[in-house]
Amino acid sequence: MKRRIVFWGGLGLALGLGIAFALPATRYPILGFLGDEPLYDGRPTRYWIAALKEDNPEGRRRAALNLGDVGVGKDSAQDDPECRRVVAALVEALGDSDDFVRKCAATSFLMYPKEAPVPQDRSSVEHLTGALGDDEVAVRRAAARALWQAGAAAKEADGVVRLTKALEDKDDFVRAYACRALARIGPDAEAAVPTLLVCLRQDEERDVRKLAAKTLGLIGAKAIGPLLSETVQALTDALTGEPPGLREYAARSLGQLGDKKALPALRKAALDPNGQVRASAAEALKLLESTAAEKAP
Repeated sequence: MKRRIVFWGGLGLALGLGIAFALPATRYPILGFLGDEPLYDGRPTRYWIAALKEDNPEGRRRAALNLGDVGVGKDSAQDDPECRRVVAALVEALGDSDDFVRKCAATSFLMYPKEAPVPQDRSSVEHLTGALGDDEVAVRRAAARALWQAGAAAKEADGVVRLTKALEDKDDFVRAYACRALARIGPDAEAAVPTLLVCLRQDEERDVRKLAAKTLGLIGAKAIGPLLSETVQALTDALTGEPPGLREYAARSLGQLGDKKALPALRKAALDPNGQVRASAAEALKLLESTAAEKAP
């Protein structure tokens, strides 16, 4: 009798579990409980990552939005494998054929911390550089920030060309992160110098002008080449009549470029009323004067 009870009880439990696993409404909560995995809109993260490849655009849109909720509040994203997987999936989705999927993916991506690592392989960079030309501003913003996060890898394919074009974007967020991305590329971003000079002199957003000044210094004198004299003059002009942040970055870049023609302007900037500008000018003077001493016979 007891054996029958155990048998039928076990059979009933097996049937119950089979039915529960057959129904999504109960399958994922059970798997989440067993795997100690949180659910988002009733599904684990891996489900939504896979759903980004569904044939149905509506399913991909829902997945992209739910993956934004996964990223909210992560404090150590750079060390979180789950975060890496989600960010990689969202980066790929920025190249989706559906414009609303791309927008949803971009919105979710921008919810992740700037420290979150992005894929740096050529295919991912091509997704991002292509997204710089998207009609939707959220997609362009996500692409520009992601390329900055990618660091020097952003130069892959036609990255420098696309980022240079993005310096002319109508959105100041895109222009600012295009500057930041080119700064991380450094000397290999030499083709962007003419456009960076236009940004430094003419951009309506002072933060973009400031970042253009910083980027020119990081590209360096050797890469700037024949435009060095023009660059030094533009940075020297930025030492007066501009916001303190721009004056500070201009002084720093003049030190990095190492052209002694900047010495008189930097000596004057060393007396600037702003302490940070004075400090940057003093440091630039040390660099230039030490370089001049080394070259002296």
